[in-house]
Amino acid sequence: MKIKNSSGELIAIVSRLNDITEKRNFYTEDDAEMQFASFSLSKGENIKRHKHNKQERTVYSTSEGIVVLQGCIEVILYEAEAEKFLEKVKLDPGDSIVMLSGGHEINLVDDSKFVEFKQGPYDEDLDKKLF
Repeated sequence: MKIKNSSGELIAIVSRLNDITEKRNFYTEDDAEMQFASFSLSKGENIKRHKHNKQERTVYSTSEGIVVLQGCIEVILYEAEAEKFLEKVKLDPGDSIVMLSGGHEINLVDDSKFVEFKQGPYDEDLDKKLF
């Protein structure tokens, strides 16, 4: 599920565990600063041995991803410029979200365990603005 703001800018992408049926599904375009994909592979299949080459990249914002392992969380998304409410998304175990722009808030519906990832290096004073 792709979530866009009123200007059509992509704010977030949600992947539901039960919707992961394609072998390989990239949700983002190749030129996006953060890549987001899901995989549904069978026993015995293989992703060939590989490494990623060093590259200098220009990153203009910090994208953030979350994978819920246990419990339930609610992610509230906001428009970037107006800091105005956009959408509320409930995530259950196995669900994931990548937030590419805009603002967000996370509320714990249940005791939860989740993994968060974002680009680094990260400087909270420069990379985060509370509103």
